[in-house]
Amino acid sequence: MTIHEWSIPTTSGVIKVAATTANEALELASRGGYEITAGEITCQEAKAIGYTPGPWSFDTQGRGDFGVNSNGKPWKAVAEVKENSLGAGTVSEEEAHANARLIEKAPELLESLTVREWLVWSNYHKAWWGPNRCDYVWEVENAGRYSLAEAQEIASFRQVERGPGINPPEMIQPSPELLGKWAQAIQRATGKFG
Repeated sequence: MTIHEWSIPTTSGVIKVAATTANEALELASRGGYEITAGEITCQEAKAIGYTPGPWSFDTQGRGDFGVNSNGKPWKAVAEVKENSLGAGTVSEEEAHANARLIEKAPELLESLTVREWLVWSNYHKAWWGPNRCDYVWEVENAGRYSLAEAQEIASFRQVERGPGINPPEMIQPSPELLGKWAQAIQRATGKFG
């Protein structure tokens, strides 16, 4: 998923919004209190907006204030999460702490979507798709590993009737290795083990 910089015409002038689609950019601008006007919405297609590379680390800044920082050089502040900071409802200190821990794990979660650790089960063949989209295998250890986008492409290949009670021909599943990484990330983020 690539985030682009969108130029949105508003009564306050043209504003820049980072979003994946024009509809998302318009929604974000509206939620930000901007009144959208007629005009051309443009996108910087070539200028995809990146993020601060991980890993990120959690930091307690004071009672109810938590930070997430990059571990790289140079050090960068990535996010600040405060108790009741949004004014749109109460955010407890415990909730702010949990939110900051979740933000800390964002690079790992993003990586889990792009790495080749997804499997495809074929209900049609009653086996796993093999490596490089070749053959079918029965042991999960020998199954092909695909990025999420590749796995989605494979799973949408066969056009068949879909509906309640009808199993899809192919199903996407995270690999055992990816499930283990997720479990570790959740345990580190929540502090709960077991």
